[in-house]
Amino acid sequence: MKQDVKAKEFLRNPENFADAFNYYLFDGEQVIKGSDLEEKDAEELLFAGMPRRSRAYQRQRDLLRGCTIKSDGRMTYVLLGIESQSKLHYAMPVRNLLYDALDYAAQVKSISDQHDKSGDRLNPDEFLSGIAAEDRIIPVITLVIYWGDSKWDAPTKLSDMFTDTDDRLKDYISDYSINLITPHDIKDFNKFHSELGEVLEIIKRQREENLPDKLIKEKGSDWTMSRSAVEMIGEYTNTGISSGSTREDRVEMKNAFQLLEERGEKRGLDKLLIGQICKKLARGMDVPAIAKEVEEPEEKVSIICEIATKYAPDYDVEAILKKMRAD
Repeated sequence: MKQDVKAKEFLRNPENFADAFNYYLFDGEQVIKGSDLEEKDAEELLFAGMPRRSRAYQRQRDLLRGCTIKSDGRMTYVLLGIESQSKLHYAMPVRNLLYDALDYAAQVKSISDQHDKSGDRLNPDEFLSGIAAEDRIIPVITLVIYWGDSKWDAPTKLSDMFTDTDDRLKDYISDYSINLITPHDIKDFNKFHSELGEVLEIIKRQREENLPDKLIKEKGSDWTMSRSAVEMIGEYTNTGISSGSTREDRVEMKNAFQLLEERGEKRGLDKLLIGQICKKLARGMDVPAIAKEVEEPEEKVSIICEIATKYAPDYDVEAILKKMRAD
């Protein structure tokens, strides 16, 4: 999907990726820097069975990075994964649990392979798992970012998906919770320090009246955003904004909103013209007569009439306009 591609491109920026985890894990404190991140293969392999006689199952994460987190005098190396969601996912706990399990299984397999390669002698108990008693694996944190403006009402933990369960069993059933960022629940966007915060804020506020004017007033007439951020806003909101034809790395938002307003005015004029033509078609008028009355070239009127006849007799103006733009 185009939205998924845009989200990956946007979050591939190390500053945006780090900002997401700083907001979620450290309440906006800048603990993780973009320069701390190491690119990791997002392809996950699950090895089922004994380490030396296993079958591989493959899944693809959105993004995965390695990072050494320095906090409270400690240094912890972790794997950080992000999953982007444009829609609600009612099995997200299972999906994320599988991704994390794949990472851990791959680490066990890697350690086992290293022992084999080095010719290490494992005792019988260690041989069963393929790893030694002193071997350790790296923690994995998976973060879901939901790009919708609605409330996330899908499950946030595995137990949300269970059927009615005897209370006596609940203490013995392992649960799993997802880590989730959703614009709807963010109270303070100042805790973000990259364009991720601005994108999420606009997603949350997208239904406000006169939003472009409000944003320019709040952020200043010299406000700019990267093309990647503008395209994210265009994909995940109803604003219709785009970076236009510019190839510059930064987009002047005042100009982008002005272009949007002009497109809106043109769209309104196009709808008006189509409506006039449809009324005349319904009265049985031909193309030359219609073109003369609406004072438009016959070629243009002919194209509209050809599309409009497919929607007769109701003549859905919105559908006709959408079809014209698609063609």
